[in-house]
Amino acid sequence: MPTRPNVVVIVGDDIGPHTLGPTSPLPIPHLDALRRESRVFANARASAPLCAPGRYALMTGNLPLRSRTGYGAWEWPEASALKPGQRSLAQLLRDGGGYATQLGGKWHVGGDPIDVGFDGALYIPRGHSFEPYRTLVRGNAKRPAECPESVLNARRMAEVPWRWRLTVPDCLAAHARHVLATTAQPFFYYHGASQAHLPIMRSVALLNEGPVANVSGYGYRFDAIVSFDLTVGLMLKTLDKRGLTDTTIVVLTSDHGQDCEWEHVRARAVVCPPSHATDGLSAYDFFQGARGYKGTLYEGGLRVPLWIRWPGVIAPGVLTATTATIDYVRTLAAMLKIEVPPHQ
Repeated sequence: MPTRPNVVVIVGDDIGPHTLGPTSPLPIPHLDALRRESRVFANARASAPLCAPGRYALMTGNLPLRSRTGYGAWEWPEASALKPGQRSLAQLLRDGGGYATQLGGKWHVGGDPIDVGFDGALYIPRGHSFEPYRTLVRGNAKRPAECPESVLNARRMAEVPWRWRLTVPDCLAAHARHVLATTAQPFFYYHGASQAHLPIMRSVALLNEGPVANVSGYGYRFDAIVSFDLTVGLMLKTLDKRGLTDTTIVVLTSDHGQDCEWEHVRARAVVCPPSHATDGLSAYDFFQGARGYKGTLYEGGLRVPLWIRWPGVIAPGVLTATTATIDYVRTLAAMLKIEVPPHQ
């Protein structure tokens, strides 16, 4: 048995806390179950309202202004957002705790994940919304059959992004299942999901668990959350099948707050209005009246879900203390008795 627990960090994209909350109208049974088993931080906030700086902060425990650029790494190819001497969560866990480290999914921190502590990575440099439209494999990571290496054989270049995006949920889910089923313990797995990032994948299946188109009842933006639920469910089932549920810390969060429909963003709405169900009979306020949304420095752009499950160690329940993305690295390191360099 490993002396330290495994660690799985699941980072959603553009997801607010109320989208996954107990009153959410979405059919997300796996996320609902995980929330009930977790310590839920009701006042969790991201350190930035956009992807690149938010993910840098989560990966390093530093404010975005301490990155190489001051606002993360946005382009590809681009050097790492980490300055020389800064260490990622993967480096801290691997070097200080003997963890096997793996990355799957959206990266958006620049550079090569292998250079900042990951033994293996099957990653999308900037997510499914931006070039390069492909998954890159580094280190000892394996490419599942569900992950096409390239989409350049499409008949027209205009088809490349859409055709490729349709493969992403199955690809990342298959990779996560393989990593969680086979990686030596203790392991750290960072899963960067990106289903909910615009432009959204409208009609996707996930490892034959069923199509998610029109399942949410609130349109394709929230169908993507159903896809995210299936991914999380598959990961939790894999841990359970391997008998690792009680010895694995699972952290679920998002890189920043939820997006608003483009028509409201363009109109510079102060508050994102409630979303209407596709049947026209009901509506739900996924922001619960909070001001702002993705890209703004108000509550709607910074509030995120934060759940931590560690059966038998962390009691389930709701905690109202305020926390932020920069807390995660040092908190996890303290829980695992791993030293963080003073200059970090």
